[in-house]
Amino acid sequence: MNFRLALKNLFSLSLMRILTAVFSFALFGLIARSWGPERLGEYSTVFTYFIFLMQFPLLGLHIIVARDIAACHDNIGRYIVASSALSLSISFIIALMVVAIGLWGYGAPLHDAFFILALTCFPTAIIVSIESALIGREKMTLISKVNIIESIIRTGLSAVLIAIDAPLASLVGVLLFGRLIALALYLIQVKKIVKWEAKLFDISLLKTLVKQAPLFFGILVFSASIGKLDLIFLSLWGEGMHDVGIYSAAFKIYEVGVMVPAMISVVLFPIFSRLYAHNRHEFTQQFSIITRIVSGIGLPFTIATCVFSPILLPLIFGAQYAESVFLFQLLCGAIFCTALDQLLSIVLLAAKQEKLELRVLAITFVVYMVSLAYFIPYLGSLGAALATLIALVMKVLVRYYYARTIIGVTLVELKIPPLLLAGAVMIFAQYWISNLALGISIGFFVYIIAMVLLKGITSDDLKQLSGFFDRDDNAPSK
Repeated sequence: MNFRLALKNLFSLSLMRILTAVFSFALFGLIARSWGPERLGEYSTVFTYFIFLMQFPLLGLHIIVARDIAACHDNIGRYIVASSALSLSISFIIALMVVAIGLWGYGAPLHDAFFILALTCFPTAIIVSIESALIGREKMTLISKVNIIESIIRTGLSAVLIAIDAPLASLVGVLLFGRLIALALYLIQVKKIVKWEAKLFDISLLKTLVKQAPLFFGILVFSASIGKLDLIFLSLWGEGMHDVGIYSAAFKIYEVGVMVPAMISVVLFPIFSRLYAHNRHEFTQQFSIITRIVSGIGLPFTIATCVFSPILLPLIFGAQYAESVFLFQLLCGAIFCTALDQLLSIVLLAAKQEKLELRVLAITFVVYMVSLAYFIPYLGSLGAALATLIALVMKVLVRYYYARTIIGVTLVELKIPPLLLAGAVMIFAQYWISNLALGISIGFFVYIIAMVLLKGITSDDLKQLSGFFDRDDNAPSK
């Protein structure tokens, strides 16, 4: 894949994530102000299931489908048919589970919504198969366009329904309609590159996919669940939909925040993968510099966001969401942990240590589930935020342990002690200043001074960072 195509695909992916997040955020803000916390909690619950279930029809085999089609583009038809057959079968099981959860886990007002939600599983099954195949053909621009169109339709129709105070089931119907539109658009485009024939159904390929499913499904379950089940468990075990709505407001901003480290990792991963293959020593050196700079910039903005949150959340969602402020402040810590986690994951993935990656996810998943089960029944939404933060802290610690065994990097080399000390100084300085704008400004100033004095980031680091992006990745190792 040439550099221009890679850059185009990265731009398409970033644009899709940003625009879909903006549309989703705007819709949640509208619901929050128009319907209040309880009805926001109901919609958030159903929408969380919708997003969560979208990842499961193909059992994590989207990686296999994309990889194999990338190796041989002519196989796209066979893989779409085989993977669609598999995902439709799985979706039937998922749909039955969704209906059962709706009937036995929630009250009568949500029963119709969950039934319609179950129907979205079937177009999603085919969409996931087609998208995986298109990724293999490097058609990220097409995927981005379809997703953006679906988001625009979903947001526009939902806004109209909210304005006329339509029932929740009608908004879930919009989710189903958006999935059908996306499927139709994909089928129109795929028809241009695939000649549909009966012989495309390859039973041997289907059997091969089924055999590969257990490992990839395990990775998918762990990775998709961590940081996603809090709202679902809160809706089942918490103190009611009002509490879910209060948590949803904080969680929605958190979702936007974690996009930044995710996009940074997308940019850095291919660069570090090539560097690891060519020069392990320079990989370790440059990884330490990148981590110091990203965390050094991220921490003061995290602290400033926490300080600004008492104004930010009521401004976006309304005064009735003041209870969400402390929850969001806890989740801000989770955002910073996510940034560190994304950086440390580069080490494991660049070193092709998939088994260690699975171990990290498994350990974090266990801690996460235990934390949710323990905290939510007693603390409600506060327990959900605590469980998410604890799980991500654990994830960072476990990733750091394995990353250190691979490249030998230490906390001292990553400059974590001076970073945390500078952050503590910033918090202490802001604590004594009542004026918000002045407090944030002085906080940044004292943080920078502390980082310079403690040599958390040096001018040499910045020079090497500039050279890192200008280097020749194909140069031989020294």
